[in-house]
Amino acid sequence: MDQLEELDNFNFTKDMFETYYIPQSVNFSTSHGNINDFLASLKDGDFTRSEMGQGNTNFTDLEQRSSWTYKDKVELHHYGAVYNELEYKLVKYQEGDFFNLHKDSKGSHTVLMFCPSEFEGGDLILKKDASFELRIKPSEVKDRFMIVKFSTDFLHEVTPITKGTRYVFKSYIEDKDEEEEEIYEGWEGGLDGGYDSGDY
Repeated sequence: MDQLEELDNFNFTKDMFETYYIPQSVNFSTSHGNINDFLASLKDGDFTRSEMGQGNTNFTDLEQRSSWTYKDKVELHHYGAVYNELEYKLVKYQEGDFFNLHKDSKGSHTVLMFCPSEFEGGDLILKKDASFELRIKPSEVKDRFMIVKFSTDFLHEVTPITKGTRYVFKSYIEDKDEEEEEIYEGWEGGLDGGYDSGDY
């Protein structure tokens, strides 16, 4: 099957990818207080090096990914009630930080909320096969929170940050119709490196 046939047979659906936006002026709450106050209060000491998960082992590999993970899980209670019932990890990408191509191993969909901040680079690239690539540029959304939901069938990567700091909240959802979770061989990390419930 050539790439053209693959593209013809690939149906991109709403279930595979969705985006939502929340104005920065909406001061919604989190389990750590008002969202804007919480983000403004963050210090380097609140973060540790992000790990990756492979099998039942978490480890750091700065050749595969580089970022920082907030010490606690965070609940978001935002305007519109989109994905409010989830626990999130907050991940910080600074200049030079990145994440190489991988698949998430938890749930049927990954949910990310990008925070408005001044940074360059840090594109999220989703790939389905050799013929399809979707590039999201959160650096260009400076006045809104952007929520992205995508299927864990996608391979994805984060390009290096070239300037500033990129903050993203990450969680996952389980498809209610999914009887068992698919197991992927090879790469088993996520954008926050979590694999098991202890470090997701």
